[in-house]
Amino acid sequence: MVCFAESNLTLRIKIHKNDNADTEQGENYDEYINKLDNLTLQLCRPFCGSGTTINMDNYYMSTTCAMKLRENGVFCRGTICCSRKFVPKGIQFTTAEARTLPRGTHCMAVNEDHQMLADGWVDSKAVYFISTADTSEVVTMNRKISSTKVDMQASLAVTNYNKFMGDVDCHDRLQSTFSLCKKHHYKKYFIKMMSFLLDIGLTNAWI
Repeated sequence: MVCFAESNLTLRIKIHKNDNADTEQGENYDEYINKLDNLTLQLCRPFCGSGTTINMDNYYMSTTCAMKLRENGVFCRGTICCSRKFVPKGIQFTTAEARTLPRGTHCMAVNEDHQMLADGWVDSKAVYFISTADTSEVVTMNRKISSTKVDMQASLAVTNYNKFMGDVDCHDRLQSTFSLCKKHHYKKYFIKMMSFLLDIGLTNAWI
């Protein structure tokens, strides 16, 4: 699902299937990258060449997807699993380091060929980011730890991700509150799917 960050409205939606029936063999399809990256590229197809920035969590984000989106004029940022391909080893923290280093500790790497930033950042645990939309500038951000507000350093990728992903999550929260799909149990899968699509329409109307 693609949502507009400022208003939380759903812009596009695509249903995952176990087979490859949901993969469009056409524009933006690349047989050399995995299915999930191809689905992400197809969802972002309307934004090609527009300079739009897409925010993603670590399920969808990959370095290959970020490179392909940038080639098509779409920027992106998001968290990424350190086990994904081409994530620099130099930005990764060991479990012991993440536990002992102070919050706000970070390590960055830049790929100049693809204009891509990789950032490892220590919060309550080590978090890793990929961005083609932000510079390597470091700013001060405010975090609430227990009941105390603490200032710590973070890259622009981290602060912008926290800013815009919070708005997108609002859509999911509203949908779960008024969800017909989750409140009822259906024996037929297609009835549940139709209820899910109706939930999205009701959520957009509520917003």
